[in-house]
Amino acid sequence: MYDVFDTTGDRPIPDGGTAGEPCDDCRTSVADALARTVEVTVDRSTVHSHRLCPDCFAEWIDRYEREMQPSRRGGEGSEIIVD
Repeated sequence: MYDVFDTTGDRPIPDGGTAGEPCDDCRTSVADALARTVEVTVDRSTVHSHRLCPDCFAEWIDRYEREMQPSRRGGEGSEIIVD
């Protein structure tokens, strides 16, 4: 399964495919088939785009869920609308 190595550090690529562009967070090469792109858009315009490996994507999802949970305190201006 780990028979192909990336060119940046000779680390195995999990899918056994060819090395791709690096993850924007950890800089490890990730094959296109495994890469995930996270885009932040405002009014249909992309504000930020991140290309992530599976591990960094999982961390991003965990962080997003933690930070976007509504607070129990409530109050004015605490409502976040996710579309």
